[in-house]
Amino acid sequence: QGILSIYVLVLLLTMLFIAYLKVFEKNFLEPRFMSLAGMLVALTSIFAVVLPTGSSPYILPIPGVIMISAIFLSPRISFLISTLLLIVLTVGMQYESQFIIVFIALSLIGMITISKIRYTRRFDLIKVGFNLGIAGVLIMLSLYFIDKCLIDVSNTLILRNCIYIFANGLLSSIIVLGASPLLESAFHIITPYGLAELGDHNQPLLKRLQMEAPGTYHHSLMVSTLCEAAA
Repeated sequence: QGILSIYVLVLLLTMLFIAYLKVFEKNFLEPRFMSLAGMLVALTSIFAVVLPTGSSPYILPIPGVIMISAIFLSPRISFLISTLLLIVLTVGMQYESQFIIVFIALSLIGMITISKIRYTRRFDLIKVGFNLGIAGVLIMLSLYFIDKCLIDVSNTLILRNCIYIFANGLLSSIIVLGASPLLESAFHIITPYGLAELGDHNQPLLKRLQMEAPGTYHHSLMVSTLCEAAA
């Protein structure tokens, strides 16, 4: 009965996700985008299941899911995916309510911060992970301080989970930074990072154009500048 209930919950949330895409984000109903979203959810769920009993749920790569889905899909879809995934994990794995509170707040923060980063500078993604780690620590401390007013909470537990959530945010950003080119190639999705690399003047094709047809090269740069300003 419990397993059946979880399947029903997953089915309902999946239908909700698809309905949202059909109404608001039709461009992302393509198989490549849906496959990426499904892979992120499946890998995170498997990771949660194989964790040893008693392990802290704050080592789950939720920040990585937030960042990858925000970059490859959109920040709004990233928030929806992470929220629905957190609901399933909290119910299915019987996590405490503060788990879903912390990571939903981080999803909202990640959605806002990633939408404002400069994709020409990859190091900005590391800053996003650092900021998510700091925000996670602050949110967690505020929740634990509320709990300590009601029940006795171990300081060791608080310190351990704060370290986990901070390291999770930072390491997730590093992993996402390294995995982005592989995911772009595997799912054939051009991200803003890929576009920034294509616009690099040190690209072999652009260097050849500069040497063999300098007039065309400089004219193309001027037109591209006008098109960027117009867009």
